[in-house]
Amino acid sequence: MNSSDITFNPMTMPLDHGQLIEASAGTGKTYTITNLCLRLLLGRNSPWQRPLAINEILILTFTIAATNELKHRIAKRIEQARRVFRTGDDNGDEFLRHLLQTSSDSSTDLKLLTAASQLIDEASIFTIHGFCARVLGEQTFESGTLFDQELNAERDHLLKLAVEDCYRTLIMPLQGDIRQLALTLWPNPAMLARKLSPFLFRGELQVFPAQTAEDANELVLKAREAKTLWRDGELEQSLLNGDLKKNLKPYRRLGQMTEFCLSTGIELDNELWEIYSADSLAGAVKKGGDLPIHPALELITEVHAGINTATTNLWHQVYASVSSLMQQHKETWNKMTIDDLLTSLAAAVNRPGSSLPDSMANRWPIAMIDEFQDTDNIQNSIFSRVYQDGNNGHSLLTIGDPKQAIYSFRTIEQAAQP
Repeated sequence: MNSSDITFNPMTMPLDHGQLIEASAGTGKTYTITNLCLRLLLGRNSPWQRPLAINEILILTFTIAATNELKHRIAKRIEQARRVFRTGDDNGDEFLRHLLQTSSDSSTDLKLLTAASQLIDEASIFTIHGFCARVLGEQTFESGTLFDQELNAERDHLLKLAVEDCYRTLIMPLQGDIRQLALTLWPNPAMLARKLSPFLFRGELQVFPAQTAEDANELVLKAREAKTLWRDGELEQSLLNGDLKKNLKPYRRLGQMTEFCLSTGIELDNELWEIYSADSLAGAVKKGGDLPIHPALELITEVHAGINTATTNLWHQVYASVSSLMQQHKETWNKMTIDDLLTSLAAAVNRPGSSLPDSMANRWPIAMIDEFQDTDNIQNSIFSRVYQDGNNGHSLLTIGDPKQAIYSFRTIEQAAQP
């Protein structure tokens, strides 16, 4: 439905292989989906050589509101088609006129449309999560899910328990200064849960930068030595007489830095470590001026780098800990969160020798995924496996606008723009 491609026609579009339909807002996307449904219900130009029942056409969206709207629009379109086949009056609708004029048996077609109208409540129109729940619930043997597994467990409750355990077993036993750094990042379990939540429920996730070796005791020793060198070297006066710009932090905060160096704590969360690191000082030197050089400043730069490393490592540690603890709780209580629906079904269809992909493709010979640009890698792996990996005679239609993609837009093998 690309605006520059006027040849797109839902009646003649091939359905014997995957298709990617680019559809921006206002291009008649829902109208096209409803017309494709009519074509499939009547078996027109179909690779299956037969009409499909309303519950054999799988349509997936991302919100419950969208599924309700699609079901309403499809039901309305079926009623419009029934009226045309009853009365012969197409009321200027070219698509319905074409369906009527090319019908080899209008009486049979009317019966097919009537049956679809009566069974509209059985239409296979789901959110992606709802679809996963349906498959896992109905195909327990093929999917490997437990019969009594709770699919609607409270994700937030599991997360709350996991972060509380992480606080008790990981954060609080940390070396004192590193613990204070962690508490600055996550002052309480609720904050840790809030900051981790966007990342915990995304399936496979790689955290960058990578975790690296870091000696907390060495970092603390360097910080103490840097403070001693600043204090004993009377560095404040030297920098006041140097080439620092007077309107920037490295000049304006010199007194505060000296007071900090006279105190006993090292406060790894204090921004002064960054202000007096080499990169920050370089940006604060007057044009043509000399960058200050002093052993204390060299150590401060090393401390600042060490703080960044320690912070990165803390993120890795709490992410791994909370992820593991949540999984332990779910296995102990036999619970599943809404996000586990995706990962469980993806694991089931991609398991070597699984009969589930064939079973799904046979039950739903064609699938249409609306707003496909918003699918993630896990969702994509499910439908690619079911409809693209050797399941001949089945079709996956993906409909979306790449320009509005949340994730990097992925094309489907053999996909084409009609």
